[in-house]
Amino acid sequence: MISALSERFGPRLSKLKDAYWRMFSIKEIENDVAVRLFGGAVLIGFLVSFKNWEGNWGTTIMAKLNGSALCWPTFQSCYNWIFMDARPEGYTQNTIFMLMLGVIFLAAYALLSKKYTLAHVSIFILFLWKLYVTSISYRYSANYDYYQTSFTIIFLFLPHKRFFGSLAVVTFYFLSTATKIHETWTLGTYFTSMKTGLPIFPKWATLFLTNLVIFMEMIAAWFLFSKNKFLQRTVFFFFAVFHLYSGTLVGYHYPTIVTPSLLIFFGPLFKPFDTVPNGIKSFPGWCFFLFLFSMQMLSHTIPGDEKLTLEGNFYGLYMFEANHQCSVRIADENDNAIFRYDSASARDRCDPYRYWFRIKHTYCEQNKGAKYSFKMTHSINGGPFYMIVNEPDLCALEYKPFSKNDWIKTEKEAQPMARPRQNYYR
Repeated sequence: MISALSERFGPRLSKLKDAYWRMFSIKEIENDVAVRLFGGAVLIGFLVSFKNWEGNWGTTIMAKLNGSALCWPTFQSCYNWIFMDARPEGYTQNTIFMLMLGVIFLAAYALLSKKYTLAHVSIFILFLWKLYVTSISYRYSANYDYYQTSFTIIFLFLPHKRFFGSLAVVTFYFLSTATKIHETWTLGTYFTSMKTGLPIFPKWATLFLTNLVIFMEMIAAWFLFSKNKFLQRTVFFFFAVFHLYSGTLVGYHYPTIVTPSLLIFFGPLFKPFDTVPNGIKSFPGWCFFLFLFSMQMLSHTIPGDEKLTLEGNFYGLYMFEANHQCSVRIADENDNAIFRYDSASARDRCDPYRYWFRIKHTYCEQNKGAKYSFKMTHSINGGPFYMIVNEPDLCALEYKPFSKNDWIKTEKEAQPMARPRQNYYR
């Protein structure tokens, strides 16, 4: 019977497998150890990300009910797609994430045992789950989330995986400088306006070091592709050390996502590319990188300092784009405060959208016809507190994700209110 089934369905399955391999360029995984290791790096990314998400209430029904869930500006109806409970309310979220942990182990086993179709399908399942969880939480918009998602897309879908994986590492360095061409980094004010300053190094070295990072990411990173071994190894060593140092500020997550791909593509397995892919098979890859550049530049099309208004700020890379401090007050019609928040942490990006969304989806929807005033002052890099929001009716406001919101004032329109004290990183 098994023999008969094999004779009947074997050729069809073999053709289906061949088509699958051609569609997703799986032969490249089979033939290149660097690409296989890249798949392992992608799995490490899933492991670290899912570990942080497994117990997070922000993507659960409870978060939807108490108003703490936060949707993307581009998907403000994400509440309708939240279905999970987490401990102690239930076990849906935790159960699914444990299943995903099993899929991570399965994918790792498949890569090691050369079962590349199984490995690819397993990683595809992990990718779909990550897309769902990311889509229902605006909190998952950190740089390392973008890195890991992009690496996964390249591994799963793009031909020329080694080339575009290598290009992604360098391109992300370059794109991150789009937010650093600002006094935050050119004058080092992110760190000099904090009490604790730049970790390890003396205060006088801040200006030199921040501009060194800009130079290395914008220009020197491209020499990771150099055929000159000394030059290539010097730049590689800089970024390897840089990622270890960055952990003093950002913790393990970011270095764990980025460093493995740097080591795989530009470390001992590095091979200079003699040609740049330019055939029809490379078209999806170049389109993907055009998309990355477009999203990075989006915030620059919206009037005002994106560091102050935060409009369009989270569609591209933005790490340490400014040292933020803010004060938010939302009050009812009798001027009784229903929400107050004062930030003293440089990491808190003080996004007006976040406060508007939460109040609108709790108080406004529960109390139809009520009015709540919304005032917010925001300071960046030790500069003045600007009254960027001063609206009498929060519930009547709408948020446009890709263009200027008139109710969020720019540095030219907003009134300066006071000067902040030095804050901490936290």
